[in-house]
Amino acid sequence: MNPAADIIRPQQRLSMWDWNCQHVDFSLEQGYRAASSGKYDPRLMPWWEGIVDAIDNPKIKEVVVLGISQGGKEEHCLCFPARYWAGTNRRLHVLYVGHQEEKAEEIYIDRVKGSMKLTRPTRDLLRTVKERGMIYDIGMTRFGCTHGGTGGGLKGKPWDAVLCSEVSSYKSVAIVDEARKRGM
Repeated sequence: MNPAADIIRPQQRLSMWDWNCQHVDFSLEQGYRAASSGKYDPRLMPWWEGIVDAIDNPKIKEVVVLGISQGGKEEHCLCFPARYWAGTNRRLHVLYVGHQEEKAEEIYIDRVKGSMKLTRPTRDLLRTVKERGMIYDIGMTRFGCTHGGTGGGLKGKPWDAVLCSEVSSYKSVAIVDEARKRGM
């Protein structure tokens, strides 16, 4: 064992799943909607691990999740990535696409911004959030929010990741198709 070598050796980055399992504590935010309370317990929903880590895998271009209502989709497919990317200072531009304008804003404000309060690293970043309309800079990560009724969500912006929720309407599918054309 060489303590000096341990200081110099870069630490291995935790996977998105492991980072959230280590940091998420639902008791940090009393008003947050979650099925459990206290420290996140990965044993409750282990089937999400592969899906969560696929979202952050640069070799995987698209992850499609079909699931039941109240099954943890928003938490694992939207909030896990948002917290992880912001909390690990990833320089990414992430677009969230909802199916309705009101729902997209509500999910973004209540779930994504609200979920930032569940880990100490992202909780501290909330003090530095810069907001411009529906664009939020949290640490080095930029989040945008739009809905299927707008065609402008992808226009002119270099989005690194597009996270879509309930993409069942024609207009929402058109945004996903546009993201595919742009090679996202």
